[in-house]
Amino acid sequence: MIDLKSLVIDFDVISFDIFDTLLLRPYVKATDLWRDLELREGCEGFFKARLNADQSSYRIASASGSEATIDDAYGLIPQWAVLKQKEFDLERRVLTVNPEMIEVWRLAGKLCKRRVIVSDMYLPAAFLKEILISKGIDGWSGFYVSSDLRKGKTNGLYRLMLDEQDDQKRPCRVLHIGDNVVTDVEAPERLG
Repeated sequence: MIDLKSLVIDFDVISFDIFDTLLLRPYVKATDLWRDLELREGCEGFFKARLNADQSSYRIASASGSEATIDDAYGLIPQWAVLKQKEFDLERRVLTVNPEMIEVWRLAGKLCKRRVIVSDMYLPAAFLKEILISKGIDGWSGFYVSSDLRKGKTNGLYRLMLDEQDDQKRPCRVLHIGDNVVTDVEAPERLG
């Protein structure tokens, strides 16, 4: 296992993914939240409709080089619109801090490293900021979420972060921490 705490010292910017990195859901798959919501609300058929809407909204957004949002998905299933707020509420209730990552987050802060958030997520940045702050995660110098910026990690989100975080005198050294091999390892490696 990589000792992230020792790596933090050598970098100017420490970049964190949110889901399955800083925050954890108590589900095997992220989509299980929608199944849970269906059961809690007694709304048979919601899980399948929400899953299909999510997949369709990503296909539609991808065709135009963009990223999907929760509004895009619910726009495809207006009959379930009443559950959108309940989805936000359930996220608030079930999300917990990853104890290993909060230690890395705090260490980076103590070392005066620039901490940024970079996440591919359909939830809006304002909501994600609210959740993170409520869980004791704050003090970031940049917040880059695909749903608000309409760019994903593989199509411009990292470039935007690098352009904004780059020191005028020299390029910054960035350590990105995430859980997905393609979007959190391979995509940033292509940018050096």
